[in-house]
Amino acid sequence: MRPHVSFRRVCIAACLLLVLAGCITMQYGTPPRVERLSTLTPGVAGPADVLQTLGEPRGKGAARVRASLAPRDVWFYEYVQSDGKAVDLKILLVFFLDNRYDGYMWFASEEAITKQGSMEPVK
Repeated sequence: MRPHVSFRRVCIAACLLLVLAGCITMQYGTPPRVERLSTLTPGVAGPADVLQTLGEPRGKGAARVRASLAPRDVWFYEYVQSDGKAVDLKILLVFFLDNRYDGYMWFASEEAITKQGSMEPVK
């Protein structure tokens, strides 16, 4: 014979899970070490140098920034943290040309739109 579970208990348990889920901080990835980018010399540093300096990327691929430029190999570093109210996102793209470090693009969600038409820092 199966134990009897009331609908009320299931609803209470579901509500508690939803409340607790809103209190949990979710984290994905590792913050990119952007302070170390200045140690990499474009055209000189190779993939091993970038790996030693920045660590293992979350992904690798290729990109063509402009049709007139040769495609670049790209390493992708990503970090996401959310507390249920706000999301902190950091993305670092590292570019290689002919197997040499060619530069980077850095994105961070350090600012958020808090009022219509204005940008204020997230606190």
